[in-house]
Amino acid sequence: MTFDEVIRNFMNRVETDKANGTSVTYKRKIYVFQEYVNVVLQAKDVNFQSILTAMTKEQLVDSVQYYVKTYDVKYVATVDNYNTAVGVFFDFISSSYGWKNPLFETRTKNLELKAAYDRKISELKLNTKEQVEPLTDEQAGQLLDICDNKIDNATFEKLENGSNNGEFSSYISSLVSKIVLLFGTKNGNLNELKMSDYDYKLNKLKIDGFWVHLPDKFAIQMRNYMKFREQILGAEKEERLLIDIRKNKRKLDNTKMFYILKGITGNVQAKCIAKYAIIQMIKLGVPSHTIKEFTGYSNDVYQFCLESNEQDNILMTFEKSKILDSALRRGNLYDKM
Repeated sequence: MTFDEVIRNFMNRVETDKANGTSVTYKRKIYVFQEYVNVVLQAKDVNFQSILTAMTKEQLVDSVQYYVKTYDVKYVATVDNYNTAVGVFFDFISSSYGWKNPLFETRTKNLELKAAYDRKISELKLNTKEQVEPLTDEQAGQLLDICDNKIDNATFEKLENGSNNGEFSSYISSLVSKIVLLFGTKNGNLNELKMSDYDYKLNKLKIDGFWVHLPDKFAIQMRNYMKFREQILGAEKEERLLIDIRKNKRKLDNTKMFYILKGITGNVQAKCIAKYAIIQMIKLGVPSHTIKEFTGYSNDVYQFCLESNEQDNILMTFEKSKILDSALRRGNLYDKM
């Protein structure tokens, strides 16, 4: 059995046992661990088993430093996820193949290893600020489906009578969540949107000075919202674009803005949606200063999203070999060699 096969078997087990993006996180982290074992410890298919079972506390801690330095990791939370993934991997090879490393077999040894990890993390001076994890692709798709369902099935009668039964909250939070899912807009900036920031004819929104187009489906949904908004307000004058149905308080609070989110993540923290949007912008090559100015989020949030996105570039050895081989074969002189 090769090292790559063991890693693939581990990931198959994780994908079966874990949910909500955990398998994706473990995949990124365990690929780094395999890379360390191959590159630094010089593991081959003939000796990787003996290397894994004989790895010392110092080598495991050194793998953390390798991860941080090689992939420019900034956050303690990211390293904690790495250490967890490595621990689960050693549990897997112990239970599946009987390959036991003493450091993972007793609680005492586990605590010693954790203390060594903590000392290294402190030495590396990583950011200890707790971060909300971004939505996974699956969660984002689920959120979008729920939002579209709530928006497309809304009627004025339902909204007018839904101030106390959650009907209006579900509707308005679906609209707000779609804006954040698309543009990564900060909560405070959402409440500052004015009627003058929405171009009905061109289907555009102005967010922090940036005019951006709405997708066709969302453009239709916004037009329908504007009709509902007009009926809700009647003769009342209100500059705010996104409004509450309550006459005495038109400004939306955070709970109502993200009411729909609780069914997916268990809370109403919009930052997980915004981070998902920011990661998509990073992938598309939008400059960092533009993302921060447009979304209203700080450099701290941007850096966390950048780090999360960079982990997507971590590949297994055989995957990197395929990419490299394919690129080299397209070289100008390859066919002449």
